[in-house]
Amino acid sequence: MKYTLKSVLCISYKKQDTESKSVKGGTHLYVRDHIVRQLEKLFGPKESELFRRKVDDLKKHRIESDYRDIEINIEKGETALRKAREIKRYLTQTFEL
Repeated sequence: MKYTLKSVLCISYKKQDTESKSVKGGTHLYVRDHIVRQLEKLFGPKESELFRRKVDDLKKHRIESDYRDIEINIEKGETALRKAREIKRYLTQTFEL
């Protein structure tokens, strides 16, 4: 997703790093929100909200695996990987990356 900001919105990795430090929620929200705003400009609020929900859902999987004392079985791992690939494919197609 950082690559999308760099390629589509011309925000360098260094600038992303610097600016995201002052955002509550850190890099994740900084990057997500920039992409959501761009999608809203191009396609409207419905499309941007769908994307936001997909990213947030994937983040929930990461939080579970990183911070909760639960077993991440193969099914949960495959679900997270599938969602990540869907997001990557969507960004690649939408922004012609």
